[in-house]
Amino acid sequence: MPKVVVSDVQSSERVIAVPGADVALLELDLPGGVSGVSREDVARRQLRDVMAIDPETVEMRPFPGAQQAGQWDRLLVVDKNLAARWRSEFSDGGAVILPDYMTLPTAPDVWTVARTAHGVAVRLGPQDGFGADAEVAKVMLERALTTGTPPRACLCLGLTLPGLEALMSAHAVPIETDPEAVGARRMAHGEASVDLGKVPQLARARMAARVLPWRWPVILGVVAGLMWAASQVVVTNRIVEDTRDLQDQTIDLVQKHFVGNAPVLDARVQVSQALAEMRVEAAGPQERSDPLGLFAEAAQALAAAGATTDLASYNASEGLQVIARLEDFAAIERLQQLFEQRQLKVEVQETEAMSGGSGVRAVLRLNAGEEHPSGDGQ
Repeated sequence: MPKVVVSDVQSSERVIAVPGADVALLELDLPGGVSGVSREDVARRQLRDVMAIDPETVEMRPFPGAQQAGQWDRLLVVDKNLAARWRSEFSDGGAVILPDYMTLPTAPDVWTVARTAHGVAVRLGPQDGFGADAEVAKVMLERALTTGTPPRACLCLGLTLPGLEALMSAHAVPIETDPEAVGARRMAHGEASVDLGKVPQLARARMAARVLPWRWPVILGVVAGLMWAASQVVVTNRIVEDTRDLQDQTIDLVQKHFVGNAPVLDARVQVSQALAEMRVEAAGPQERSDPLGLFAEAAQALAAAGATTDLASYNASEGLQVIARLEDFAAIERLQQLFEQRQLKVEVQETEAMSGGSGVRAVLRLNAGEEHPSGDGQ
């Protein structure tokens, strides 16, 4: 992987940009009255239960941005082994290691799109961003424009992305090439707080200051008990080392036979997906579908129906699953008609009315029809 150094004149920071596609910036639904260690524990549970990410295999770094430090709801997530490798390779003193999209200049209500050594980097204002290849980046930009508020300007830095000018023009978003013209600045929105070059430290260090003097005798008694059990600790450490070796071997085998050089976040899920894709490939090319094209068609139909998408996941053997919120049950029928007009096979797996009369929730599974178009589905 090439080393890309970004010099920032405004902040005098030396920044090393790593592939943004390997570092996800996620938004979580965290309670307002929880902070510190408790907030991080809630975030870990959401990663595991909602996003199916094993928190033991990733590093997570809260990104407060313009928010109060204790009330963050966004965090960077990166594979532990990959982050450790970056720290080892790019350990020249004083440099900040960031995903490429975090190195782009930005301002409130200004999006930035740029070509980097790793693909396309996109900054959706100070609080959001992603890295991807050109095709995926275009789909994600279309979704952001459809489901959110368009920016006041799109800053393009030396990038020729097919269809970008037409996409922005359709939403009345002017394109600029000069950061100063839109007040965009680099490293001015708290980016250094998520430096991947530093080993993440939890807020538990505050615990030492809370230990009152009268507790020390109790602590010394616990230490004596632990010393008595030293032989058991040795056995436990040996088991932990054997387990770690087995995990390393498992990761090597998964990367060698199933996912290549991609990071292994959940070996069981990734192997299952790889096997499913192999079964689809073995079934013949006529049974395959283009996930990007399928997602783009589905996104346009969802937007036309006024649906709010809570989750979209793709499985090569089962197709695209979408969990969406709509105004009422009649809206679900209209959405089915929109999918069928775009030659999409749709199966409504589950519907339910949401509490408080705030609409309905539907679980849909989509597959491309036999004559699924490759264009815009119109």
